[in-house]
Amino acid sequence: MSKPDPVPSRPRPFSSRSFLHAGLPGMLAWFLACAVLAGGLWMLTLARLHREHATLQKISFTQATSFSRTYARQLARSIEQINQITLTLKYYWQDTNGRLKLETQLEHLYPSSNLLHVSVVGTDGMLVTSTLAIGKAGVSIAGREYFRAHKNNPGSGLIISKPVLGIRLGRVVTLFSRRLDKPDGSFAGIIVLAAETPYLASFSDEFALRKSDFFAVIDKDGTSFASQVGKDSNTLKTVFSVPPGFQSDSGVEAMPGDRFADRQPRVIAWQKLGNAPFISVVGLSEQEIFNEYQATEQHYFRIAAAASMLLLLFSCMGAYLSARLAWRKQQADEVKTAYHLAIDGAREGFYMLRALFNRQRQIEDFLIEDCNGRAAALVGRSKEELIGSRLLAHYSGTLAEQVLSVFSKAMETGFHEDVFRVAAGSQLRAAWIHRRLVRSGAGLAMTLRDISEVKEQEQLLSDLANMDALTALPNRYWLLNFLPLAIQRVKDNGSRLALLFVDLDDFKTVNDTMGHAAGDMLLQAAALRLKSLVRASDHVVRLGGDEFIVILEQIQTAEDASHISQLVISAMSAPFTVADGHSHHVHASIGISLFPDDSDDPATLLQYADRAMYSAKKDGKGRYRFYQTP
Repeated sequence: MSKPDPVPSRPRPFSSRSFLHAGLPGMLAWFLACAVLAGGLWMLTLARLHREHATLQKISFTQATSFSRTYARQLARSIEQINQITLTLKYYWQDTNGRLKLETQLEHLYPSSNLLHVSVVGTDGMLVTSTLAIGKAGVSIAGREYFRAHKNNPGSGLIISKPVLGIRLGRVVTLFSRRLDKPDGSFAGIIVLAAETPYLASFSDEFALRKSDFFAVIDKDGTSFASQVGKDSNTLKTVFSVPPGFQSDSGVEAMPGDRFADRQPRVIAWQKLGNAPFISVVGLSEQEIFNEYQATEQHYFRIAAAASMLLLLFSCMGAYLSARLAWRKQQADEVKTAYHLAIDGAREGFYMLRALFNRQRQIEDFLIEDCNGRAAALVGRSKEELIGSRLLAHYSGTLAEQVLSVFSKAMETGFHEDVFRVAAGSQLRAAWIHRRLVRSGAGLAMTLRDISEVKEQEQLLSDLANMDALTALPNRYWLLNFLPLAIQRVKDNGSRLALLFVDLDDFKTVNDTMGHAAGDMLLQAAALRLKSLVRASDHVVRLGGDEFIVILEQIQTAEDASHISQLVISAMSAPFTVADGHSHHVHASIGISLFPDDSDDPATLLQYADRAMYSAKKDGKGRYRFYQTP
C-alpha cells in the first residue's frame, strides 16, 4: 500500500510581537521622515514669509528715512525764507526810519503768500502796521514771552514760538519774531511773522499719504507745530500719545501702537533741522505697509497645510508598506542575512565572531567561528588555524585593548566602520585596511578590505597636485595651503617669517635665443641652487615661469632675510650652463615681505613681496628690496 502524499506544511502563524518588533522601525521611519519633511516645509514657508516681511520693513525704513529727510530740507528752506523775510523787513524798517507800511508796501518787500502774515509791533506791544486788518482797538502783546525776550536781549535773533490760535485769524499759527533796533541800538519793537499750519505742513507730491500715514513738525519737547494724517492737517492735533523723545538727530525705528493716539503701529523716521529747533517726523502705517503681505501669508499657509496633509497620507501608506515588508523579512535565514550584511565583493576578508562574556556579563573576547580564504590570507594563516581561535590571541598590549574597545562598541551600537593604517608589528599583510563591523545575533560579522593601492593612488595624486613637474619643487597650490599653517606656527612661537619673491632677470632672453628647452634647463638649475642656499626648515616654491618663492620660517630679524637674499643674488649671478654647453648669465631681483611686520594675511604677504620685487627691478635689477608702506 503506497504512502499518501505528504501534506504541504502550513506557514507559521503570524506573530504580532515579532511583526511589531521588526516592522516598528520602518513604520516610525515613515512617520518621522514625513514629519521632518512637513517640518522642513513649514520652516521654509515661515522663512520665506520672514524674508518678505523683512524686505517690506527694510523698504519702509528706507522710504520713511527718505521722506523725513526730504521734508526736513523743505522745512529748512521754508524757515530760511521766513528768516530772510524778517531780515528784509527789518532792513527796510530801519532804512525808512520806521515809516514802513505793510498794507501798501508788502508786495515790494517779499513774495506774497496767503499763509504768511507779517506785523510790526511797537515798543508798547501795540501793532504799528500789519498785513492783517488792525481794527479800531488793538491788543497789546507786551506781556508775551517772545516780546519780553526781544526787549531784554539785543542779540536775540529769530525767535520761534510754540503754536497759538491767531487772535485776528482765528486759525492756528506759528510765530516767528525778530527785534527792531533804533539807530542808537535801543529797542524799537519787533517784527512778527505768523505762519499758518498749511505753510509748514505742505509737502511735495512725491510722498502720497495713505489713510494712516502722517508727517509732522515737532520740537524736542514733542510739541506739534504742524501735522498731517492722510489728507487732514491740524497743528494742534498730535499723533503721538506721549512725546517720542528722540535720542539722536536722525533715525528710523518701528514704534508700537501704544505710542500713538490712534493705537496703530508705525515705522517712524525723524530728522532734526540744522537751522531751527524743529524735527521733521514721517510715520508710515504698518497695517497699510503689510496689507499685501498678509494676503500672501494666508496663501502660503493654505499651501503648507495642504502639503502637510498629503505628507500625512504618504506616511500612512509608507507605514503600511513597511509593515508588509517586515512580515516578509522575518522569514529570512539569520546566517544568510549576516553574510549579506558583511560580504562586499570577492576581495574582502570575512569573519563571523561570537562575543565571549565574563561573569559580570562584560565582553572579554571574541571567538572566530568562521572566515573565508581572503580573511585568512590577510593575516598569513589558513582557515583551519583561524576558525575556533580567540580574536585577542592575535593581538597584544595596547593594540589588543584598542581592538576589544572597538568591537565592544560595535556590539552596543550595532555597526562600526573605519579606515586605518596598519600598525607596525601587526599580523595584517596590508598597509591600509577598510574595516566594517555589523552586529548579527550574539556576535559580529566583520569584513576587511585591503585598500593600500587606493591610498597609494591618492597619495600620488596629492603629490602631482602639489608639485611642479619641471623643477620638482612645491607649486602655487601647495603654497596657498601651506602658508596659512606656517604663519600660524610662527605666530604660536612668537618668531617671524619672511617671503622672498625671486624673479630671474632677463630669463626671456634665454627662451628667445636658445629655445624653451634651454630655458627649462636653466630653471631646473636655478631651483637646485635655491634649495642649496636655505635651511632644511625653509621651503622653495615655484610659482610659474621664472618666479620663485622662498619661505624663511623662524627668523629673528630682517637681517636674516637680507643675508639669504644676498646669497641668492650672488648664486644666481654665476653663469648657468645650458644647451650644449653654452653658458648664460641671469640675475635675480628679490622682493621681501615680513610677518608680522607687513601683514598677517598670506595673500597680502605675497602681494607685498611681489610689489617689493618690482621695486627692486625698477632700481636696476640684481638686488633686493623690502616692502615699504606707500
